Amino acid sequence: AIRCNLIQNFVLKGCNVCNIKTLAYVGGVFLNLDQLLDELGYAQSQNYRATSDSSQEPLTEHLFRAAKKAGVQGAYVFQTSPLEQKILPPRPAVYVAEAKTREEAREIHRRLWNLGNAPFIVILLPNEIRVYTGFNFSLSNEKQGLIKEIKGIVDLTFESLRDKLADFGADSIDSGKIWETQSKYVTPDKRVDTHLLNNLNKLEQYLLKERSLDLPIIHALIGKYVYIRYLHDRKILSEEWLLENNLNLDSVLSRNATLAGLLHLAEVLEDRFNGAIFPLPSNIESILSDEIVSLVASTFKGDDPVSGQLHLDFEAYDFSYIPVETLSAIYEQFLHSQGTGKQVGAVYTPEPVADYLLCELEESKPLQSGMKILDPC
Repeated sequence: AIRCNLIQNFVLKGCNVCNIKTLAYVGGVFLNLDQLLDELGYAQSQNYRATSDSSQEPLTEHLFRAAKKAGVQGAYVFQTSPLEQKILPPRPAVYVAEAKTREEAREIHRRLWNLGNAPFIVILLPNEIRVYTGFNFSLSNEKQGLIKEIKGIVDLTFESLRDKLADFGADSIDSGKIWETQSKYVTPDKRVDTHLLNNLNKLEQYLLKERSLDLPIIHALIGKYVYIRYLHDRKILSEEWLLENNLNLDSVLSRNATLAGLLHLAEVLEDRFNGAIFPLPSNIESILSDEIVSLVASTFKGDDPVSGQLHLDFEAYDFSYIPVETLSAIYEQFLHSQGTGKQVGAVYTPEPVADYLLCELEESKPLQSGMKILDPC
């Protein structure tokens, strides 16, 4: 790599000849991702997992598959259960990736924020390292979610680089120090699921107060659009299938959306999947108008329903990464908004909390086949 004649292109953009994406220059030596992993102490640890590794734990394999799709090369994991009693698989603490530009780094950050399980992300760029939290992101503010910028690493030694990244190194993660020094970045209030639920609530309140719709109608309409976005972003609504069923997504997911277009798609989906999610009532045509459908569709596209009043930032969402389990939290929020949540016992427990409770239970009294467990909450 150092003998390459395209050094300028090599450093700034990556080198096709050498087949290396990103290099930085530290202490007189070119720094690639493998060397960064070495400086972080990841390369020497069994707790580092490359996303290309095909032997991931079955319970967390989907996380590594999605992270790889997002542009991640690997993850340093932390144990979620006692070493002598491995009940649950380790989870990612820090994802590592490389990018040629800040824009590319921002896009990796956006995808991982949508994935919602990466507390921290370390990205290597030419002459720069950026550390993000996967629990905070904004399209309008590029500093939001950015924890650390190490610029001009060409002027650093490897020792000073290690010092600057010490909180995200292997020793810090293994000892738990990372949670002490970086805890302010792992609060749930800016995570994608909380962010989405807050925005859905704002849209709900607007339709309730400004458009005088009843809550069950509002929830059916918003829920239906969340469901359609999942199908669209995950490429389940393929171009071929849409053509076969005479469907035009412009009549559902754009500012030109119509009630007829939405109902046609809903009918075809119910037939395809043998059931309805967030079903619309049979008299919906006498309640909704094209204007309201268009407003909700354009909101999910990223528009502001009332310019200057609602800042919903729906454009930041990518439902190909947002876990499908978030639908349970949305359903729970709808029920509680209607005042029926407690009556039907609808309380969604986030997966990490459920994992923690299972670990505590297993440690106090090992689970056995046929055992019954009382959850008084």
